[in-house]
Amino acid sequence: MNRQGFALYLTFLVTTVVFMLVTAGQTISRLSLDMGRTDVLETIVFHAADGALEKGIAHLRGKFQPFDLAYEGKLDNNRDLKISLAAKHENPNNKVLTLRCNVSLFEGNTLLIKKTYMRSNIENQSGRNGIGRFMEVR
Repeated sequence: MNRQGFALYLTFLVTTVVFMLVTAGQTISRLSLDMGRTDVLETIVFHAADGALEKGIAHLRGKFQPFDLAYEGKLDNNRDLKISLAAKHENPNNKVLTLRCNVSLFEGNTLLIKKTYMRSNIENQSGRNGIGRFMEVR
């Protein structure tokens, strides 16, 4: 049997297998980091919208009528939140309002996430009564 070159062939085979394992591990790690980052950003947007809707409910407790409100917040050096909040009548014939909140998260000038949440069927009642139903608008 001719065994010349067998060590070179075996080295090439082992190197190829190790390279494929390292590449697969790097891809899995990068995907995990991207998913974690997305979860963090969606959590930030959710809590910003929830806070804005609570602010809208507090505003309605003072004066129960339609309104529009927009404000911005800076998360860090490069990320900004832009929030718009509007209370509108679902039906002009009844006394029920809907709060709609649009939240956009920017990194520099790039839009990362834009979500819309709302509270529907808000009634003019005291306390936590009549604050409506919270939902994400798709």
